[in-house]
Amino acid sequence: MKTDKTPKTTPALNEERHRQLKQLFPECLTEGEVDLGKLENILSICEGGVNQKDRYHFNWAGKRE
Repeated sequence: MKTDKTPKTTPALNEERHRQLKQLFPECLTEGEVDLGKLENILSICEGGVNQKDRYHFNWAGKRE
C-alpha cells in the first residue's frame, strides 16, 4: 500500500512573508499594512544606495559638444 505524503493544503506564503516583514521592519507598517514607500526607503539606506529623489546630476548647456 502506497501512502501519499503530499500536503493537501497550500502553505500561506504571502501571510508568512507579511509576518516576516512586520518582524524585520516594524517601522514600515501603516495601519497594519506594509507601506512600500517606507520599505523601499529603508532598503535603499541599508544597501547604501541613493534614493532617486536625492540623486545629483551634473549638467550644463553645451555639455554634449
